Amino acid sequence: MTEVVFYFLGQEYRFRTDLPEEVAQEVVSYLYQKIEELELERRPLPPVKVAVLLLLNIARDYVTLKNEVARETRRLIEQIDQELTEGSPCGVRD
Repeated sequence: MTEVVFYFLGQEYRFRTDLPEEVAQEVVSYLYQKIEELELERRPLPPVKVAVLLLLNIARDYVTLKNEVARETRRLIEQIDQELTEGSPCGVRD
């Protein structure tokens, strides 16, 4: 188990994870990056609002990436289907 420590709004948070240490640190780095983006965009806000905005921004990133992966997966499947169809005699697939 990897123990991860990070700081948010002046508080220390610790958690244990089964993720490899480098992946856990990448998660924390991403969190810090999103916090920094919030701090650059906004005037000082109450901690709860900062947390909610952070969650919304991370959720937006997740949904965007999920949709991009789904779109790319569909494109690749169509491309593979097309290659299989064009590559076999009489358009018949195995």
